[in-house]
Formats: sequence, C-alpha cells, structure tokens
Amino acid sequence: MTKDELKHFRKELKEASRGIILAGKQLNEGRLHKMLDTMRELTRNLNKLGDELSNIIEQQSSNV
Repeated sequence: MTKDELKHFRKELKEASRGIILAGKQLNEGRLHKMLDTMRELTRNLNKLGDELSNIIEQQSSNV
C-alpha cells in the first residue's frame, strides 16, 4: 500500500470517529432520528472503506 492510500484510510477512519462522537451527542440530546441518520451514513462510509481495502488487498495478493 502506498503512503497516499494509507493517509486516505487514516483520514476516513478519523471522520468515522468524529461521526461516532456526534451520534453519541445526538443520542444524549434525544435526537434519535438524527442519530439514526448519522449512524446509517457512518455504516455506509465504513462499508465503502472496507470494500476499498479489500480491493487493495486482493490486488496486492494477485501481484505476488
């Protein structure tokens, strides 16, 4: 994996972390529907990130 790819994954994981903190605040404030929307978006983004990582791993495995 290149340095730029690693930076991309680090950035995406930091964004997910901030989103989880935001969802916790929304839950504490009683904004359940907004929290659910935030969690759905986080799930979608993390699944996308997982797919990207799987593709990179598969590509590197085939190059060996």
